[in-house]
Amino acid sequence: MTENPPMPHPGVKIPPPFIYFFAFGIAWLLETRVMRIRLLGGSASTRLLEIVGTVLLVLGLALIAWGLLTFARWRGWI
Repeated sequence: MTENPPMPHPGVKIPPPFIYFFAFGIAWLLETRVMRIRLLGGSASTRLLEIVGTVLLVLGLALIAWGLLTFARWRGWI
C-alpha cells in the first residue's frame, strides 16, 4: 500500500486571518453606516437588559466549562 505524500499546507481554502478581517470589516460597516436601534428610551430602566445579559453570560460560561470538560475527558486528562 502506498501512502500519499504530506500536503504542503493544511488544505484550508480561505486563511483564518482573512476570515477575521472580513468579519471585522462587516462589523465596521454596520457600526458606521447603519442606524442603531434604541432598545430603551430616555429614562427607562436598564434592569431587564442587565438580567438578560447576566443570564447570557452565565450560559456562555457554562458552555465553555462543558466544552473544556468534554475536551479534557476525550484527551484523557481527567
